[in-house]
Amino acid sequence: NAVKTVMELAEPERCVLMGDFNVTPEDPVLAPIRAHFRDTADGWTEAKLSFPADHPDRKIDYVFVTPDLTVVGADIPRIGESDHFPHTAVLEL
Repeated sequence: NAVKTVMELAEPERCVLMGDFNVTPEDPVLAPIRAHFRDTADGWTEAKLSFPADHPDRKIDYVFVTPDLTVVGADIPRIGESDHFPHTAVLEL
């Protein structure tokens, strides 16, 4: 499956994994990813939703990072011309 392939290819350090995963944060398919990576959205105090852009009702877009990277900030700004709002993150190397 796709998650197994990603985990086999992921670097153990200084690695960023991002994209549209088509699953919500509580979906168990993310468990292997969460075991190795941190979700840059974990520090948010309020839910930020990315899909669909015209009336967002779920978060299915992610920026995951290995623990050695420092997350300076992350957001899902309500901008763009896609069917998703972008998930952004600022990292300190």
